[in-house]
Amino acid sequence: MKTCLGIMSVLLGLSLLAGCATTRIQPVSAERSYNASPDAVLSALGTALVMRGFTVPHANVDLCELRAELAARPPWQVSAHCTRQAGATRLMLEGQHGHQPIAAPSLARLLDDTGARLDAP
Repeated sequence: MKTCLGIMSVLLGLSLLAGCATTRIQPVSAERSYNASPDAVLSALGTALVMRGFTVPHANVDLCELRAELAARPPWQVSAHCTRQAGATRLMLEGQHGHQPIAAPSLARLLDDTGARLDAP
């Protein structure tokens, strides 16, 4: 009887632990190439984010990366990484709203705005 009760207790404990397990949500990313220097691309992206109310606590042209945050509940976070490719700069964005990825269309609009700022005189 004690053995049966012990086995049931272990199974109950394992089933409770299994209910606590969470799956990692895959980030959504969006990419675009621009005929501009990494400095110009990150500057245009930073301006686009600031115009949307984000703060930019980290931007490094040498590493070609930028992180921005929007103080909301839940918070928004955008990360940008760029690479130089054959005279162009390839920009890749990822973002989260709380624990959920930012939808690809929202990231695409941000890339569109970045491109428009690069093309503006």
